[in-house]
Amino acid sequence: MKITFLAILTVLLGFSPFAQITISHYDMPYANSVFMYHNTLDLMSEDFTMTGANYNWDYSQATPNSNDTLDIVSVTSTPFAYQFFFNNQFQYPNHKADYAIKGEDFDGFGQVTIEDRFDFYRVNNNSLEITGFGANINGIPASVKYDTIDQIYPFLISYNMPTHFSVGYFLTTIPTLGTYGQHIRREVEADGWGSLTTPTKTYPNTLRVKTTLYIRDTIFVDQFGFGQAINRPAEVKYEWLTQTDNVPVMSVTQNGAQITNVKYLTPIAASIDELSVDIQIIPTAEDGVFSIVNNDNISISSMFCYDISGKQILFENKSSNFINLTNEPNGVYLIHLKTEQFGWITQKIYR
Repeated sequence: MKITFLAILTVLLGFSPFAQITISHYDMPYANSVFMYHNTLDLMSEDFTMTGANYNWDYSQATPNSNDTLDIVSVTSTPFAYQFFFNNQFQYPNHKADYAIKGEDFDGFGQVTIEDRFDFYRVNNNSLEITGFGANINGIPASVKYDTIDQIYPFLISYNMPTHFSVGYFLTTIPTLGTYGQHIRREVEADGWGSLTTPTKTYPNTLRVKTTLYIRDTIFVDQFGFGQAINRPAEVKYEWLTQTDNVPVMSVTQNGAQITNVKYLTPIAASIDELSVDIQIIPTAEDGVFSIVNNDNISISSMFCYDISGKQILFENKSSNFINLTNEPNGVYLIHLKTEQFGWITQKIYR
């Protein structure tokens, strides 16, 4: 009888809703997905070193102060000049990317400006990799491949795995200036697992991943025949991953001793297809104006529109049949509709 009881207990524990998880390449995002985060200032003094096995992280009391949209786009939707290395299976198979994410602009000490950047990512059985980026560098469109490909995550990721070390490196020629490069050393460890509670949701099974980045920028100016290497402060990022959400459900960024960003995923409702609701947002004959076609007569009480950076562009506290983006630049926009029957419904449109 004791043996039978222990066997049953073992099976039950194996299927416990509060279990340690591992993260694989199946848990990564894919192209044409949109996620929204709330940024918060309430947790800037929090001690995020607190972690461990079967840990309970409770940040439910935080309040949002702004939004941030993460748009996972297809490689072919990025500017053509950016795609040279990342959409070329025959010449550059190791750099062919699965999707792209808009990256941050960079001002390199008054010498190098990197704008309109897209980082290109590749997923395989062993790792999530960043293979390079495309951007306007000093105003000129460029495709820059990593000579040493940087591994964002190793797979599988599990609690207390050995610290994973990877190095990324690139060096590119900049017309009228010289060369610019970057050396990245990345340390990845899974330092905790357990439940996470944010202001929008409780996640019973999360794995926390801590990434430490050491970045050195190098600039060589041909005109003066000299270069300089500048080490940035170490950056630490804490991310909580699940097997159901494809992206971190919460992340914390710390530069040096200072926490610079805390954000958490906010459910922006299921897609129209998943709900089988016949609402379409289609362009009209007037450039920049879209029509909301509501074939199921769903009651829409309000409408929000956000750009790709998460900035709120429009708000209508009533039912409206049109979305006017004539004063906005071309790009991707997220339309957030509040309905009485289905709660929040979200669609992505292209201006």
